[in-house]
Amino acid sequence: LSPEYFESEACRNECLELAKQDITIIPINMGMPNMSGNFLGETPAEIKTANLLKLRIQNVLPPPDRGTFLDNWETNSKDLVIRIKELVSPELLPDTVVSCTSDARQAEEQLSA
Repeated sequence: LSPEYFESEACRNECLELAKQDITIIPINMGMPNMSGNFLGETPAEIKTANLLKLRIQNVLPPPDRGTFLDNWETNSKDLVIRIKELVSPELLPDTVVSCTSDARQAEEQLSA
């Protein structure tokens, strides 16, 4: 999520479709957009959409009081892997968290082990 995220019709539609299908959304904080009030507009459809998105977009990573995702890349990347692991069957992912600074081959080997 970023301040520009909901200004993009494509991003808005993508997020709305995920919310409608009840697909888990893991919002990454790249600078929180203002989601107060009727942030998408005043028509009944815009208000309904805004309310649905507010309901489905929770547990932002990192929380707004900890800055943006890029402010602490290493820690936030590890937190993201842990959050994904919680959503997916734990046996599908290794017990160790792969550092984002690891090379791709090493990460791939750990995942296939």
